[in-house]
Amino acid sequence: MIKKKEICVKKNGFTIIEWLVSFFLFLLVTTFAFQIVTRVHANLYRYGKRSHYAAQLYAALDVLRRKVYQAPSEKSKWKKISDSELIWYDERENLDVGWFVEKEQFFMATGLYEQDRWKKRRRNLIAKNIRTIKFDNHANENNIKSIRILLEGECEGKKYNFERIMALRNRIV
Repeated sequence: MIKKKEICVKKNGFTIIEWLVSFFLFLLVTTFAFQIVTRVHANLYRYGKRSHYAAQLYAALDVLRRKVYQAPSEKSKWKKISDSELIWYDERENLDVGWFVEKEQFFMATGLYEQDRWKKRRRNLIAKNIRTIKFDNHANENNIKSIRILLEGECEGKKYNFERIMALRNRIV
């Protein structure tokens, strides 16, 4: 027969049940923390992509704004003013300057524009993923006072619209 004093009871360790319960709780907390981190990371990535797209649209509008400020105010120097295209003659560069959207890409073109088409041009990509661009002008008989520009785009299901009304300064800053 075993005497009570002979049974060894370990007082500074854990039983297998205690260890399994603590390990399960550790796994549970780690799983929840991992899910939270991945959701936060996905949201930060999505917001970063959207803000990059908005910054790209704003930069495109700024480039256009700078060129429009230099555009002539006389109607006779403009080759084309439509809802989706602007073309004018730039005396300083001795070239025609045009702005348009083609296949959801926003371009600036320089070259020779005659008889409603480009004879010779060089295109520069200004921005991608632009659905439409709309131009509207406020003019009298001889001069264009201002141009309203609306850029529309979409990134990950969110629509972006940038609108500016710019007065033509006729190269006066």
